[in-house]
Amino acid sequence: MKTTLKGGLLLLALFALVGCQSVYDAKAALNKGGWQQIVTDTRDMNEFPERDQTLVLNYRAHAKMALGYLDSAQIDYLRAWNIMNHGKGGGVASAYFFSERQKWWMGDPYERAFNSWYLGMLYFQANNREDAMACFRNSIFVDTGDLEAGEYAADWLPPS
Repeated sequence: MKTTLKGGLLLLALFALVGCQSVYDAKAALNKGGWQQIVTDTRDMNEFPERDQTLVLNYRAHAKMALGYLDSAQIDYLRAWNIMNHGKGGGVASAYFFSERQKWWMGDPYERAFNSWYLGMLYFQANNREDAMACFRNSIFVDTGDLEAGEYAADWLPPS
């Protein structure tokens, strides 16, 4: 019985370790070679699991913005935005029945809000005011959650 228990605990620890593993370590890449390293590492999106591509696209778009590749960053942010807002994803049922590692990364409210915010900044800079305003509004509404329960409520915005 003790061997079975030890084996079970070891297996559980292994699954926990594998389940917490990140698909791409942007912080390590940034320390290794800066923003350019992230762009180089993420050049071929087919190397990453499809369910994690929104996360990697956002990493790459941030790096491209830092390097001044604004048009290319806009394409990546828009692609990630489309996946997060229209793509297949986890949903409520999978949140209950599957681990985080198995679900599609659709972004938490802050990540979705800031994806829209950065996309809006790029549209604004390109003098596309209408799309910029739509992105800014989307970034506020994406983070509202259940207002009666006090969830999210766009709390990243400065108080008015």
